[in-house]
Amino acid sequence: MSHVPCCNLHPERRMVLTSVMVRNAGGALETFEAYQCRKWDCTRHYVAGRGYFDISDPTCDYLEDPAARTHRCPQHSQVLFARWSESGNGYLYQCPVADCDFTEPFAAASRREMHFTAALT
Repeated sequence: MSHVPCCNLHPERRMVLTSVMVRNAGGALETFEAYQCRKWDCTRHYVAGRGYFDISDPTCDYLEDPAARTHRCPQHSQVLFARWSESGNGYLYQCPVADCDFTEPFAAASRREMHFTAALT
């Protein structure tokens, strides 16, 4: 991934790579690296292959965002991430695969519109 993702709830916030712990569908704890929103009260994360999700503390439950998963690269089937456009025309969604230039228009997500499901795929 050549760009750092932005939070799709707070696009003005670039995410930071961190280690996260989530409870998977079998109830076991799983640790992996993901990007995390830097806003102090935001639980939003992103990882290529899984897309945007939230982690509830302290239970470490993984809450998938099905609305964000609809933004996919048609060539690579990867979930797109939000980023600032180099052309200065605002934010856009981009494929996380290196050297892929697929993008689509960005519209900030709203928690009111989301229906989260607890599942780790």
